[in-house]
Parts: sequence; C-alpha cells; structure tokens
Amino acid sequence: MDLNLENNIYKEILDNLTYEVFVTDSEGEIIYCNEAFSKNYCYNVSDIIGKQFSVIAPIIKKGSQIIPIVLEEKKEISLFQETVYGKKLFLTAKPVFNNENKLKMVVENAREVLNLSSKKECLLNTDTENLKYQIDKYGEQITNFSNIEEFKNLNKIAGFDVTVLLLGESGTGKSTCAKFIHNISKRKDGPFFTVNCTTIPENLIESELFGYVKGAFTGAVKEGKKGLVELANNGTLFLDEIGELPLSSQSKLLELIENRTYIPVGGSEKRTTNIRIIAATNKDIAKMVRKGKFREDLYYRINVIEFKIPPLRERKEAIPILAQVFVDRINKKYNLNKIISDSVLVQLKKYSWPGNLRQLEHVLEQILLSTEDDFITIKNLEKKIDYTKDGYLDKNIKFPTLKEHIENSERELIIAAYHKYGSSYKVAEALDISQSQAIRKIRKYISK
Repeated sequence: MDLNLENNIYKEILDNLTYEVFVTDSEGEIIYCNEAFSKNYCYNVSDIIGKQFSVIAPIIKKGSQIIPIVLEEKKEISLFQETVYGKKLFLTAKPVFNNENKLKMVVENAREVLNLSSKKECLLNTDTENLKYQIDKYGEQITNFSNIEEFKNLNKIAGFDVTVLLLGESGTGKSTCAKFIHNISKRKDGPFFTVNCTTIPENLIESELFGYVKGAFTGAVKEGKKGLVELANNGTLFLDEIGELPLSSQSKLLELIENRTYIPVGGSEKRTTNIRIIAATNKDIAKMVRKGKFREDLYYRINVIEFKIPPLRERKEAIPILAQVFVDRINKKYNLNKIISDSVLVQLKKYSWPGNLRQLEHVLEQILLSTEDDFITIKNLEKKIDYTKDGYLDKNIKFPTLKEHIENSERELIIAAYHKYGSSYKVAEALDISQSQAIRKIRKYISK
C-alpha cells in the first residue's frame, strides 16, 4: 500500500474516533491531535500543531495539565479535567520510549464523562485533584485517605525515622499506609518486608523474624537462614496485626527496637541492624496491656507515633472518590471502559461497608466484571449488596418521591443510551421515542 494512502487511512480512523487523541514530543511540542480534541478545546487542529502543550492552559477550568506531569514522572497518569466550555473529561497520558529507553513522545487520550454531577463534585475539587495526582505518583498506596489533610499528616509521619503504630479495622488499608510511609521516607530506596503475625505459627515467628544459625533445630536449613530483620536492613519492617505476637517473642522485639540488636535462633552473638518498624493492629492494644496480654514497655516503644485509620462508614464523603479510583484501576486491569452512575455513588454511601476498602473494591470488581453494560446503574449494584440486613441500612435514609425516582431512572436511561449510541437518532430508535423527544431529554440530562 502507498505510504501516503496508508497515513491518510490512519488519520481518517483517528479523526473519526469519539475520544480525544493528543500527542506531544519529548519537549512538550504538539505533533498531533484529532478532531475530538478540537471539539473538546475549541481549537482548529492546524492552529495548534507545533505549539507547546501550555497553549491549552487557559481552556482548563479545573484539574491539572497532564502532559507536564508525564514529562516529569515518565509514567502513565490518569486524572479528571473540566474545560471552560463545560466539557468534563477523563484523561490518560502515557510516555513512549525509543530503543535507547529515552522519552520519545507522550500520547494522551480523553473521553467525556457525561454529566455525572456527583463525580464532578467529588473528583474535580482542588484537594481531590491533588489526591488523584498523588495516587498516580505513588501507585495505589493512598486510596484509603478521605481528604488531603490525612495525606499531609502521613507525609509528616514519614519524615520522622521512628516507629509508627497504625490502628484500624480489617480492610481499612493499614498495609497500604505502611507501604506509603516507606515510599516517601528517606528509606524508600531500601527494602520493605511485611510480617503478618496471624499467619505464622508461634513456634516459627522468631526464626522468621530473626533467622537461625546452622543446626539451630531439627529440620532447619543446613547453612542457617537470614531473618526478615536482617533482610530489611536499611529499610522498613512492617509488623501487621502485632497484637497477635506471642508474649514470648515480644521481649526480643523490644530489644530490637531499643538497641537495634538481635540474636538469631540457636545463636549466641548479638547482631545489629538498621531498620524502621511500622506496626499495625485492629485490636485495642492499650486494653490488652491492662489485661497483661501485651507488654506495656513494648506498647510505648511501637507507639511513638500513632495514626488512626477510620472505618469507611465514618468517612462516607470519601466513598465516591475511592469508588472512582477503584473503577479506574479495575478498568485498567481488565481493559474495560465502564462508568458508574451518580445514583450508584450516592447508594454506595448508604451502606455501612463492614469490610471497609477491601469490600468496596471487591464489590465494584464483581459488578464491572459481571455486567455487560458500560454504564453501571442501581440495578447492577442491588444484585451485589443486601441493604435490608440489620446494621447495613442507613436508618436516616430519606427515600425519593415517586416522581424523583421516575426522573432519576429516566435520566440514567438517557445517559446510558447516549453513552452507547452517541446520537439522538439512535437513542430515539433504541428507546422507541421520537427524535425530538430524545433531543429534549439529552439536552435536559446531559447538555446542562
């Protein structure tokens, strides 16, 4: 095929995509954009090629410019953005490298988020945008923070090279917080090891932590074994569910924290290590101390800084943010392109989430994988959550009037149909209404 003809075909394909494609070189100069980009930012394609990406800055009403973030971080980034023309966009930009692993270009695509007002309110304010950026920057490690203040507090904690005690129910994200503290601390280039004190038998916990010397016990590895304390040298050791640590092992842990020394099982000489201890529990350690089930001196040593992670039911304002983060993650993992409706975000806040973040992510993953529709509505959610069980239904829920319920259902139907078909004619045909009715309803629910 003739090269020019082939290029023209590719251009025609890109220009007919419903989502935006935007490409810059390694210096941020715009080298390509399709017609969808032109519609989103109201620029003629010919007027913008060859200019710096910053030329579109005045068009951005809310959200960050994504290109400079990718140029700096050199990794895939996703965020939300709103233009002065009312376009609400979900952007993903990815760096492209040459054979010498040098940045060659940045390819960005964006799709419009159709009038999801709750998503706009939850995801396009300044604090949330910063939070979204930090999630991108640090992987998936701060999705359990409900606001930017919690994030700032953990930033401060990370700066002090002392022991930290994380408190919270199961599923609140304690291990995620621990990894985040490590990744922004001065030990970030060192190792990070986790010990779950509930999964290791009592007779093996010390050998796992401190290792053992040759011939320490029957069945031991012939040449001995390094423990996690040694392997984590110059890094961080995370002791998850420390409340389950046997009393017999607590004295050795106290010695480790106080003097940074330990003795391997079967050994006689002390060894030194340079590690930071982060501990976590879902139990009331202070109460355990009073009952003699946990050493008081160890409690004070691990509790130099205490950080409480509230359960999800106590930070319901964060649920829409967290839900969207999980949906984005699931979409990326399974190569999906699904959107959750406003009503789903509202309904998620009414559930008490006894399993916290872990349960929220699991439910959303189930819904996205089991639903064929790209637009997730209440009917999809109700199949996965039983709101009628005692303790799960918010007793203060105010039910909508019949008129409000009908309008909400109609709104979701119109948004879903328009998201799927993209034109008033096809929406009218699919819903068996006149095109004039379809146009009015699209304007009412989408084009506000």
